[in-house]
Amino acid sequence: MISDTRRVLIVEDDIVYGGELRTIIEELALRPIGPIPGVRAALAVITEIPIDAALLAVRVDDGLSFPVARALEEHAIPYAFVTAVPGMVEAEPGMQGKSLVRKPFRAEHIAAALSECALPGGS
Repeated sequence: MISDTRRVLIVEDDIVYGGELRTIIEELALRPIGPIPGVRAALAVITEIPIDAALLAVRVDDGLSFPVARALEEHAIPYAFVTAVPGMVEAEPGMQGKSLVRKPFRAEHIAAALSECALPGGS
């Protein structure tokens, strides 16, 4: 049973990575929201469900997740990108230096990113 009410939004369109992220978040005693496969759906979730942190793939079903990152910033919700294309994050205006986990990832990398978001699980 998950005892922590802190919620982590997963924005990921790849079913394998999304499932892995969900499992890692559950193992950290946090509540995963998603995986959500696209920008529009993720933006709706942010306005409807309290979120404490987020993990964002850069490329998702309906575009790039940068609008989601900006919406999270407007709501003061910490996040990290989880991507195989880190150069896209660095090239996007305003996204330089954001927390980033490279795919393929390991559980400890996700735990560390969530720790940077002030959630438990970091080493």
